[in-house]
Amino acid sequence: MLELIWQGIGVLVFALIAYGVWMGAFSRIEVQAQTSGPHLFIYRTLEHSDYPRIRALSETVEAWLEAHGVDQRLPMQVFSYAGKPHQVGYCVSPKQTLPPLPKGFQRRELPAAPALGARFSWRAAPSYAVAMTRVPPILARAQGQPPGANQELHVQMHGDHLLILLLPV
Repeated sequence: MLELIWQGIGVLVFALIAYGVWMGAFSRIEVQAQTSGPHLFIYRTLEHSDYPRIRALSETVEAWLEAHGVDQRLPMQVFSYAGKPHQVGYCVSPKQTLPPLPKGFQRRELPAAPALGARFSWRAAPSYAVAMTRVPPILARAQGQPPGANQELHVQMHGDHLLILLLPV
């Protein structure tokens, strides 16, 4: 009976490790200097402790953009190291003309700027949690100092991967 329990534990540990490998928990992360932008960022703000609302906020911005014929859009979240609320929304072309934004929506011009970036494979929703625990410390090490109040973390969600950028503000 004890042998059967140990076999079950072994199978469980193997399954957890295999799931971690698939989610990218052990994958190599390469940091590259690159340029981010220019973008027009349409977003809503999120208080720091209200993470369950990220999806709902993103969906409201997406629905508004879709209703106004904006097909080319890139989901993005901006996390501030200065204690400001997080921003959840979509990047669109800076040439995009939009009607006045509804209440609660904001717009922000993001000019082209130098950034440190890292690409992380997107497999499923838990990939986001794995990426956000692994990538920001790697970007901080690559920069040689912890992120400061004059920086932001931009998380762009491309089809099969996340692009996580550390930018000056």
